Amino acid sequence: MKPKLQVALDITDFEKAMYFGNLFQNEDIILELGTILILEQGMARLTEICKSVNNKIPILADIRIIKAGGKLSEIALKSGAKFITMMSDASEDTINSVMNVLKKYDGSEVVIEINNKLEKAKINYFKKMGIKKIIYHVSSEVNNTEWNSEKISLVEELSTLGFELFVTGGISIDEISKFKGIPIGGFIVGRTIIESEDPLQMVRKFNDEIEKNY
Repeated sequence: MKPKLQVALDITDFEKAMYFGNLFQNEDIILELGTILILEQGMARLTEICKSVNNKIPILADIRIIKAGGKLSEIALKSGAKFITMMSDASEDTINSVMNVLKKYDGSEVVIEINNKLEKAKINYFKKMGIKKIIYHVSSEVNNTEWNSEKISLVEELSTLGFELFVTGGISIDEISKFKGIPIGGFIVGRTIIESEDPLQMVRKFNDEIEKNY
């Protein structure tokens, strides 16, 4: 299966978010509304963006649930998001509350964000709860975001756990080929696209490169 391209709007400007939503609405992507955008603008703005793209592209709300899972997931999904994020160290009670809310929204999913290896007990619990997607996140705040052999090896290991694996952290077009042969669910790209001279063309270049390698 060809990996999806997920475009992360890690911005705070609502008008820019609306602009990018409309610009990309006919492209084969997932549109991620970043944590800082949601915190700055609020969930009401999430509803407006979801309506503006008219459900042409799925929206992920990067709300990074760690507590109050039921309430946060309900607000995000009710606003029109299809996907929400939760941190891997959320408690079982929080995970349970999120999964119960998901049952009310057909086709919605939670994506678990991890920063390192998962404990076997956690892996088994996620599978038991019906969680299908995980994100391996290399923070842009660390000094070295290059996708070197050590990080690629960890991605290979994570890809064998039985989840749909998304990867993020300063991925360039030239680095897509490093993942060739690894079953990836999606590549998450933010500033490289939205800060480029031609964001729409950059989305298409990334999708072309993904197609070439998968």
